[in-house]
Amino acid sequence: MEILCLTILAIIIIYWIMPTKKMRAVNKELKSLLQVFPVTGVINAVMQNKRKSDDTSKEE
Repeated sequence: MEILCLTILAIIIIYWIMPTKKMRAVNKELKSLLQVFPVTGVINAVMQNKRKSDDTSKEE
C-alpha cells in the first residue's frame, strides 16, 4: 500500500511541474483513457469482492 501511495504522490508532483502545454495534452489523453477503461466497473467489482470476503469471514 505504501508503494501505491508513493507512486500516486510522484505522479501528482510530476504533473504539477509539467508545462501547461504538455499538461493539456496529458489531460486529453487521460480523458480518452478513462472513456475506454471502465473505471466504475472495476471499482464495483472490487467492492463486491470485498463484501463477499467480509461476509465469508463473518460466517467463520
